[in-house]
Amino acid sequence: MPEQTHLAPTRNPVVPVTQRGPYAGLTFPRQDAVVTVLDEPGCAGPASPIAPASILEPVPVSQPAPAVRARPRSFGRRVLRALAEEVAQFRCSLLIGAWVGRVLPSGTGARTRAAALRSVGVEIGRGTVIAGALDLVGHTDPRRNFSIGEHGFVNAGCHVDASARVTIGDHVAIARDVLIITHTHAVGSAGRRAAELVSSPVHVGNGCWIGARVTVLPGVTIGDGAVVAAGAVVVDDVPPDAVVAGVPSRVVRRLDRGDGTCRREGARGAFGLFDDAIG
Repeated sequence: MPEQTHLAPTRNPVVPVTQRGPYAGLTFPRQDAVVTVLDEPGCAGPASPIAPASILEPVPVSQPAPAVRARPRSFGRRVLRALAEEVAQFRCSLLIGAWVGRVLPSGTGARTRAAALRSVGVEIGRGTVIAGALDLVGHTDPRRNFSIGEHGFVNAGCHVDASARVTIGDHVAIARDVLIITHTHAVGSAGRRAAELVSSPVHVGNGCWIGARVTVLPGVTIGDGAVVAAGAVVVDDVPPDAVVAGVPSRVVRRLDRGDGTCRREGARGAFGLFDDAIG
């Protein structure tokens, strides 16, 4: 004998039909009708004369919303975005200053290079000369993040990453192919160890002497009167009036700060023929 479940009129959008039979656990749209549900899943039987046939179609309680696919970017938009990324760090005025520095042979036009970079907004102190091409780069405008004091000397082939602030004091001698870096990557997971970019400023104090092919890493401060031997990799702060060498660099000697004669001779050896010109 089939089981009959009488459903009274209700305002609910759905009403349960039965907890037994093949439709147990399902709900149906609310309709003011009497529904005939067979206990046995395999049995067939007609619906009650007062029950519409459409009510026998089960409707799940909840259905997941269809996934919305992201609209693919057009080829033209991808090309424009790639071009924008290619020229994001382009600075026309800085390019002019760098072009002047590269056209002139190394060792000539040192004051002209300094004047060209100064004219496009780079902060270069009075009497400072640049003996060769200087690569000044950065994720932002490097002209705003770089400054060098008075009566300094920068040799050819130096590269300065001014993504963060780079400050060089007065009477600083920088030899050939020096690399100053202000940004690096945080260490990420095994899938990509080079994670997000991290920038830290670099400061070089007054009277320092930076030897050839020295690498200065982000966040380093080199104290006044320090000397960094050629080929060193500076990873930690350098005390004032100290000589550091090696990879990574370490203090190998202390200098007498009060020996003015020795300091002038050292400066003359670094500046070479420009001593008399820049005072």
